[in-house]
Amino acid sequence: MVSGGRLGVEAAWLFELQLWTVSRGATSFLVDLEPYEVCRGAGLIERIRLDPQTGVLEAWVTDGTASVVAQWSLDRSMGPESIAAGRAVVLEGAAAVGPDGGLVLRNPAFETAPFPGVA
Repeated sequence: MVSGGRLGVEAAWLFELQLWTVSRGATSFLVDLEPYEVCRGAGLIERIRLDPQTGVLEAWVTDGTASVVAQWSLDRSMGPESIAAGRAVVLEGAAAVGPDGGLVLRNPAFETAPFPGVA
């Protein structure tokens, strides 16, 4: 049993994150997402990437169980300033299998949401 220290703090934070995702209406944890099924998931944006050649904004989102990539075409009317690393986000859409075999949510509906301790 591990108590205290960095591992204890991280485990407590991940537990809070998972409770928070459920409170935001997540239908499943990211680790349980299935391809081609509509889902609602929530988590924190770990990092973002903008590809100016393709006009695609990508965000890596985690809920403490797994990570998923969300992609948006920039021609879509969205407030890109709301998609930033460290922000909490709720995503809704159908996951597809990406070129690397991982799951990708393409143009999911999204909303940013407050998560305690996160700007």
